[in-house]
Amino acid sequence: EWVGAFTQISIAIPVLLVGLGIDYAVHLTTRYREERSRGPDPAGAARVAMITVGGALVLATVTTLVGFLTNLASPIPPIGDFGVFTALGVLAAFVVMVLLVPSARNVLDRRAARRDSRPPRNPLGPLTRVMEGTTVLATRLPVTTLLLGIGVTIVSIVVASGLTTEFSQEDFIPEDSEAERLVAVVDDLFGGDVVEETGIVMTGNLFTPAALEAMLATEANLADTPDVRGANGTAQALSPASAILLAAGLAAEDDPAAVAEYAALGLTDTGFAPDADVIGLMMLAAGDAPQEIGSVIATDGSVAAIRVSTSAGEAGAEALAEALTADAAPLADAGVDVVVTSRNLLIAEVSTTLTAAQQRSIAVTLAAALVLLVAYYAVTERRPMLGVVTMIPSLLVVAWTLGTMRLMGLSFNVLTGTVASLAIGIGVPYGIHITHRFTEDLERCSGATEAVRATVGHTGAALAGAALTTAAGFGVLRLASIIPLQQFGAMTAITIVYSLLAAVLVQPSCLVLWHRTGRWLQARRG
Repeated sequence: EWVGAFTQISIAIPVLLVGLGIDYAVHLTTRYREERSRGPDPAGAARVAMITVGGALVLATVTTLVGFLTNLASPIPPIGDFGVFTALGVLAAFVVMVLLVPSARNVLDRRAARRDSRPPRNPLGPLTRVMEGTTVLATRLPVTTLLLGIGVTIVSIVVASGLTTEFSQEDFIPEDSEAERLVAVVDDLFGGDVVEETGIVMTGNLFTPAALEAMLATEANLADTPDVRGANGTAQALSPASAILLAAGLAAEDDPAAVAEYAALGLTDTGFAPDADVIGLMMLAAGDAPQEIGSVIATDGSVAAIRVSTSAGEAGAEALAEALTADAAPLADAGVDVVVTSRNLLIAEVSTTLTAAQQRSIAVTLAAALVLLVAYYAVTERRPMLGVVTMIPSLLVVAWTLGTMRLMGLSFNVLTGTVASLAIGIGVPYGIHITHRFTEDLERCSGATEAVRATVGHTGAALAGAALTTAAGFGVLRLASIIPLQQFGAMTAITIVYSLLAAVLVQPSCLVLWHRTGRWLQARRG
C-alpha cells in the first residue's frame, strides 16, 4: 500500500478539497459569464474561460500539488499520507471542475440562448462593484496598505510566539455526553483517571540483593511524591522486590512453614540479606504469586518495572516523570538503568513530534511554492518578482492565523496545525488568480490603477463569492459537540476570510508598487 489509513491529521483534506472545488467552479463560471456578457456564443465564452482562468488553475494546482507532496519528506508517516491524499484530491478536483463546469455551462446556455438571445446576467455584479471600491487603498495608498499588512503580520508573529503545543485526547469527548459526565465524576472523586499507571522500567543487573533493596527504597520515596496514589503513607506501587514480599505473605497465610523457605533464601524481616539468593526467591515467589511476579518482570528476566498508580493526567505527565526519576536514585546507585514511561508520556511525545514535523512541513511547503512561482514567472514573464508577490497572501495569512490561535487561547497541535496548511492551500491559489488576471488586464488597460481595478472587480469578486460561501459552510462546525471540531471550523472560516483580505487588499498594493518600481527602473535605464 502506498499510504496508511485516514488519521486525525487527514480531517483537513475534505475541508481543503471542498474549498478548492468551490474556488475552481466560481472562477470558471464568473469568467464564463463575463465573456458571455461581451457577446460571444456559449462555446466561445467557454473557450476563453478555459484559456484564461484555466491557465491560472493549472498553475495553482501544480503549486498546491508540489507544496503538499513535500510532506513526503516528513519522518512521520501520517504527515506523508496527508500530503499524498491532499495532492490526489486536488488533482481530482481540478480535472472534475475544469471538464465539468465549462461543459455544463455551455450546454445549459445553448438551450437558454434559443429562447432568449440576451446575454446572461452576472449574479456577482453587486459584489463586483463592492470589490472595485476596495481598490482605492491599493491604488491611492499602496505603501500605507502594505505597511499596515506588514505591521499586523509582525504583531501576529509576536503573539504567536506564545503558542503552546498542548493536546488532550479528552477534548474529543462530546460535550454534555454521558462520557463527559463520567470523566467529571472520576476527576472529582478520585482525582483523575483511576486506571492511570506509570512505569519505572529497569534494566541492567537486576538479580542482586542490592538491586532489590534499591527497589524497596524507591517505593518508599514514592510515598510523598505528588500525583502518586497511596494509602496510610505507602505508595500504590509494585516492584519485583515488593512482589516477593507479597508472595511470602500469601504463602505464610496458607502454610506457616513457607516463612522458613523464604528465610533460607535470604528474605529478612526488613528486606533482603546481603547474600540472598535472588533467583531462588524469584522462582519461589513465582509459584506463590505468579500474576504479581509476571506483571513486573519479563519472562527472560532482562527487563523489570515498578508499576506505580498515578493521577497526573496528560498535563502533569512530564513533571511526574521527572519526580519519579529523582525517586529512583537508589536504583541508579545500585547500577540499575531506569526509564520512566506511561501512556500519557507517549501521547505527549507523539503529539510533540507530530507538531514539530507539521511545522517543518509548513515551512517546506511555503518554500517549495515560492521557488516554483518565482521560476514560473521568470520563464513565462521574465518577471521573477511576480512569484514573490503572488506568495504574499499565504505568507501573511499563516502568521495572522497563528496569532489568532493564540488570542483565542488555542494551542498549535496536530489538529489546529492543519489550519495553517489550509492557509497555504487556499492562499496560494488566491494569490495566483490575482496575479494572473493582473498581468492579463495590464496589457489591455491604460495603467496599473485601471488594471488593479479590473482585476479586483472581476477576480476579486469571484474570490469573495467562493470565500464567503466556503467560510459559511465551515462556520457551521461551531455547532459540533466536539470541541476540536468547533475550533477547527472557526479557525478555518477565519483563515479563509484572512486569505481573501490579503488577496484583495495587500497583494494589489504590492502589484501597484511592483509596476511603479519597474517603470522607474526602466526610465533610469532609458
